[in-house]
Amino acid sequence: MNGKKDIKYVFLYICILFATQLSYSQNSTALINSKPVNIGFKIGINALSSNNYEAYQGNTKLSKTSSFNKAGFTANCFLRINLDNFFMQPETAWNIHRQKLSFATVGSNETAATLYNIQKQTQCLNFNILVGYNIINDRPFILNAFIGPSIIYNYNSKYEYDNGSFYDYSADYNTYGIIGFSFNVNRLIFDIRYQISITNTDVDFGKIKNAPNELKDIRLDKTENILKLSLGVMF
Repeated sequence: MNGKKDIKYVFLYICILFATQLSYSQNSTALINSKPVNIGFKIGINALSSNNYEAYQGNTKLSKTSSFNKAGFTANCFLRINLDNFFMQPETAWNIHRQKLSFATVGSNETAATLYNIQKQTQCLNFNILVGYNIINDRPFILNAFIGPSIIYNYNSKYEYDNGSFYDYSADYNTYGIIGFSFNVNRLIFDIRYQISITNTDVDFGKIKNAPNELKDIRLDKTENILKLSLGVMF
């Protein structure tokens, strides 16, 4: 996936949404939250941040470990069930998470230590159940806060490094807690949220079928939090 091209598409989508809303008649303001149920969709960007990251070769902790965030992408569809100023919001989202991970292996008498820079890209699905409260409910402006659990199903991870690339197709699940805010203007909705890791997101290259032999005794102990910014429409 070409990251720069995808960001251009996201920007174009945002511009189209703003243009649509600016041309929307004041007499036909979207009476969101006057309906018992709303549906909507959003797209946006996300970034991983590792609040814990350590690399091990066997039982030896490796040096020069670091992780760097790269912009990923999210597409989300949701159903909002309105209960006065409260609401429930089940969601399904498709995500791409991207990171650069670095560590230096331990050398021996026969081999020198090697510095690895690995680009990781993971495709996954989110299943969220949110509970929210409308802090401001002065249509067409609505500001709310929400919280809830999230289950992430990782179904494909690609690892690229200097000597080649490999995939991990073994599915795994992680759980997160979500806290965030959203703001509505007519049908337009802007969403900012932070997903806090509850379970770890460790990587054991020895358990990845296609991992190269040189990485088979490497494992990464880490937990990851995710910041998401998205823009969409709600009907």
